[in-house]
Amino acid sequence: MKVLVTGGAGYIGSVLVPKLEEAGWEVVVLDKRRHAGIRGDIRGPVDVAKSLIGCHAVIHLAAVVGEDAYNKNHSKGRMINIHGTQIVVSEAREKGIKRLVFASTGNIYGRTDSPARESAVPKPLCQYGYSKLIGEEIVKEAGYMCVRFGTACGASPQMRWDLLPNAVAKAARENKQLDIYSPEAWRPFTHIQDATDALVELVERDTNNALKGKVFNIVSENVQKGHLVSIARDEFGWDKVRLLGMPDKRDYQMSGELIEKTIGWVPRHTVREAMIDAFTAC
Repeated sequence: MKVLVTGGAGYIGSVLVPKLEEAGWEVVVLDKRRHAGIRGDIRGPVDVAKSLIGCHAVIHLAAVVGEDAYNKNHSKGRMINIHGTQIVVSEAREKGIKRLVFASTGNIYGRTDSPARESAVPKPLCQYGYSKLIGEEIVKEAGYMCVRFGTACGASPQMRWDLLPNAVAKAARENKQLDIYSPEAWRPFTHIQDATDALVELVERDTNNALKGKVFNIVSENVQKGHLVSIARDEFGWDKVRLLGMPDKRDYQMSGELIEKTIGWVPRHTVREAMIDAFTAC
C-alpha cells in the first residue's frame, strides 16, 4: 500500500514517515523542502497529481502553520491552507482514493470554559484558524477525515522551537530568560509521538460510516501555561522566566473522548515527556 504525505519533510512529517514505513507503507513525500521525496507545491495540480500516482491514501499535513507564520503573508496562507487543500482533495477524489486524513488545529475553538468536543461550534479568533476551518469543510464534504491537534510538542528531526513547550525547554537548556504571558491560560498540547501514532492508526482504517467525514481531537494533555515553568523547574532546575499578566485571547482545552469511543485510540505521552525530549534535542 502506498501513501502520500504532503508536508512530509516538516516537523510532524519527519516523525510520521518512518512510522508509516515501519507499518509497511510505501511513502511518497510531497514537500517544498530540498530533502523531500518529491519537491513540489500543493498549490500546483500537476505536482499533486504526479505525487498521487499509485497511492491508496493521503495524509495532508502541508500548510502555513500557526498564527504568527500566517500573519506574515495572509495571501500566501490562504492559497496554501485553502486553495492547496482544495487541490489535494480534488486530485485524490479524481483518482478514487478512499482514505485521506487532514491535519487541522484546535485553534479553531477560540476560548472555551471546558474541554471542547468536536461538536462544539468553532469560534476561531484569527485568520489562521479560519483558514484551517475552511480546509476542514472542503475535506468533510468529500467524505474524508480531519484531526484537530493541540499545540504539538516534543523532539523531531525538523525541530520547531516556536512551540511553547519546546521554547521553554530550549530556554532552560540555554539558561536564558523567557517571557510567558497569561500563565493561568489553558492550552491543549499534543505530543508529537501521539500525533503521529493517531495519524497512522486512522489512515490504516477502512473508511466507514463511523469515520467518513468525521473530525477527531488529538490531545495528550490540557495544561495551564504556567505549569510548563513548574515542569522546567522540576526537571532542569531552570526558573529564568517572567510571568506576565497580558491577556491571552486563546484560552481553551480539548476533549479527546470521541476518538477513544470510536476506534479505541488513546494518547500515551505527556507534556513533561515532550519537554524532556526537546531539552535533549537542543
